[in-house]
Amino acid sequence: MYNKVSDKIKEGMLNDSFRLIYIVLFISSIIFVTVISSNLVIGSTYKEKGVKALSERRSNKNSNNEKIKYASYKVTHKYEQLDGTYSIEDKVLNGTIDTEVTPEVITKEGYIAPLQQTVKINKDNTTMIEYVYDLEEYDLLVNDYDKVNEGNISGKYKYGTEVKLSAKEIDGYKFVKWSNDSTDKSITLVIKEKTEIGPIYEKIPEKTVPVSNKTSNKPVEQIVIYTVKLDGNGGKINNNTIKVEKGKTITSLPTPTVTDTMNIKFLGWYTSKTGGTKVSVGYKPTKDITLYARYDNKCSKFINDSLIKIASNVFNNVGYYPIGCEKTVDLDLNDDGSIDKTTKIRIVNNTLPDECFGSSQPRMACGFVVEFEEIIGRGTLSYGDNLYSKIKDNFPDVFISELTPTALYGTKNNNIHEITNTKQLDYYKKIGTTRSNSSATIKKYNGRVNDWLLLAYVNDSENDNLNFYKVGNDGKLTKSSYNTEANFGFSPAIRFFDKDSLPNACAGGCYPYNQGH
Repeated sequence: MYNKVSDKIKEGMLNDSFRLIYIVLFISSIIFVTVISSNLVIGSTYKEKGVKALSERRSNKNSNNEKIKYASYKVTHKYEQLDGTYSIEDKVLNGTIDTEVTPEVITKEGYIAPLQQTVKINKDNTTMIEYVYDLEEYDLLVNDYDKVNEGNISGKYKYGTEVKLSAKEIDGYKFVKWSNDSTDKSITLVIKEKTEIGPIYEKIPEKTVPVSNKTSNKPVEQIVIYTVKLDGNGGKINNNTIKVEKGKTITSLPTPTVTDTMNIKFLGWYTSKTGGTKVSVGYKPTKDITLYARYDNKCSKFINDSLIKIASNVFNNVGYYPIGCEKTVDLDLNDDGSIDKTTKIRIVNNTLPDECFGSSQPRMACGFVVEFEEIIGRGTLSYGDNLYSKIKDNFPDVFISELTPTALYGTKNNNIHEITNTKQLDYYKKIGTTRSNSSATIKKYNGRVNDWLLLAYVNDSENDNLNFYKVGNDGKLTKSSYNTEANFGFSPAIRFFDKDSLPNACAGGCYPYNQGH
């Protein structure tokens, strides 16, 4: 066709109009053929690349012909319920074998978020991470509980707990409302935050009715009763109200019960928290009044000093603070500048006897040592290592370690593989802790009794299991297999540096703060 058109144009057989039309058609035909050819080439290239990519996906290979290996792992979220059980949510995810994953911790109102965990994905699809969410606990303070039918039910309650209260009928007084402005005499509180509540009454005006006195014919004087409230100021008392008739005296005053009988001495009752007048039996009130308990607390310095100041003081004198003293500390366990946990530490040792310098002596029962009053975290052994490295950043110049059975109970058991330790911690020795009298070793995790790990093990060669010893829920020494138990409770001891035993303070079994446990 192209040749014929060309020949006719050359021969001049077409007039000018036809010649122009043929030229346009000729050029268009050439362009059409060129475009079609290009598209066929491009389409073939993309098809080839697509087939190659699909082939890689189907064969799990990358562009270097290296096989990509995947495996599944399970993340379990356990949420505590008010009845003590846990609701469970499982998620099965996929990832590349031998890579680390850090599953997200869920933020849920009313629950304590656990620390985030990082694990490596195993090829056998058995990798598991368990996050345990315990319910938050909040303080409930019931004021004037002698006017409440339920009595003194102040204490800690888990998030969502329902607490019922009902106001008493009191002669001469009319119930007005509760301090939360509820006017119902019987109410139900749902605990979702720190709560303080109490009933409010008003006195019913009394009509003065003169009563004839047969001898003097004078009216009988109306009896007036004064209320003396007792504020334990940290100490516990069974009855915080005394009623005294006008003109008469107080016949008895209680002695508050304190948690630290080693270091806190009750001084008496005073008319104000600071200053004021000391009040004893025989005191005659002239109006309603509140009396405050006052104490001599040998732990005041430890309570008020910063951790840096404590470290400085005990470096020069391990006995600077008395054993048994407790202090509230705030911990930043995620290294983000925020407080993740508020807990208490207790001084459990403050001496350095000669036996502490033997070559086989571990140092976690010597010098100045504090322990956590509660279990700080719960998880696998690798989680414990991670937890200890986070704890150490909150304390200056310290060693961190689990305690040994001997440090707690004071006797050595040759069947247990623990680092040689013939010394018992001063605190546990003073309160008489033994293997048969071990209630002082019981600890709680988020308000609930839980077992916790010790620095002791036995190698079960028959079953090829590595078993660790721990303190059980009853305070007794308990064996637990690492292979069968996913979670351990961790409550390490912390020893501060001192000038008398450094640089060999870590010889024989304790662990520097930067080496975990």
